[in-house]
Amino acid sequence: MSTKSEFTGESIVHGGLPAAAALITAEGILAAVGRDHLLVLPLAQKGGPWVDFSTLDFFLPELIAATRLPKLPIDISPLVEVCRAHPDAVNEVGIWEYRFFYLELLANEKVLTPLFWAPAWLPLRLRLPEAPRPDASASEDCTVGSTQRCQLAWEKHADSWIEEGIIEADDGRPWLSYLCYREPYVIDSKVYNGVRAPGSLDFDKLPFYQEPDAHKTVLRAMKRELWRTSIFCPTPLPNRTGKEFHAACDRFGLRHRRATQQQIGKGHFEWFVHEQWENEVPKKAIGREAVQRGLWPHGTRKSNCEPTHDDDVENCRRAVIRLINTREEYWLKEQAQLVQGSWE
Repeated sequence: MSTKSEFTGESIVHGGLPAAAALITAEGILAAVGRDHLLVLPLAQKGGPWVDFSTLDFFLPELIAATRLPKLPIDISPLVEVCRAHPDAVNEVGIWEYRFFYLELLANEKVLTPLFWAPAWLPLRLRLPEAPRPDASASEDCTVGSTQRCQLAWEKHADSWIEEGIIEADDGRPWLSYLCYREPYVIDSKVYNGVRAPGSLDFDKLPFYQEPDAHKTVLRAMKRELWRTSIFCPTPLPNRTGKEFHAACDRFGLRHRRATQQQIGKGHFEWFVHEQWENEVPKKAIGREAVQRGLWPHGTRKSNCEPTHDDDVENCRRAVIRLINTREEYWLKEQAQLVQGSWE
């Protein structure tokens, strides 16, 4: 990236006529990569959901209440500041997905840095036809192609946009510092009967790149991620106790959101118990079937001696009873609160 004094429209894009027309936002890069890309991987070896590890999901109410932020390779303090400034609005958003996480990771590692930051309306502004000149005929205006029109618009407006602060140089600051909360609004009281659009967390400005190099760089980086952690790497990562392995986990924030095999197994077990109980299956039969399917035990055994099948069934039956009783207690408490609310 050029220094601030050299940050001009001409220094940003090069290559003649198609340069400005090849500008693309981070959203455009993600759309080109697609939702089913190389870093969409299963959460566990034995089935389980497929997770996009190029993103980070945050449960915002829990995040702003935390006294200690999770250890992550990016700075999320601007996100916390925005959420704490709008505590009531955070409950509307709930879970927020940071889709630019991997792109920010690549920028921090100098693999792919943005050319600049600008509002999302910039691509549309560049592709809109310029107002015809009073002395230009209709035939002359029609002969100007979209690529050339985009380049002409860039040459005309880029430097003024830079002076006005609309276009900013990438200075390496945390990407989430561009985040803002947009207040809810009524869509159209006449057409939609006053439907209220919820508030949202959005970026005030987006990072811009040059295509097709940016798209290719992201795909190559994703392939390199899998290569480094596979058996095809000449120097593969060591076992799970190695520092390099933990560094790789920290790099993707896996400790922030990745569930252990025991947690995943517990989830499968609880889902199975609830489903069977709703179908009026006896508790002991649920326990026997859970053991048969390998859903119990879902953790590490406490003793070295191997329990018998009957011991597993009995222990599983007790776990089923505890789980069902806990669920019924929660349901009764919820119903009591609803009744109390109706009287009030």
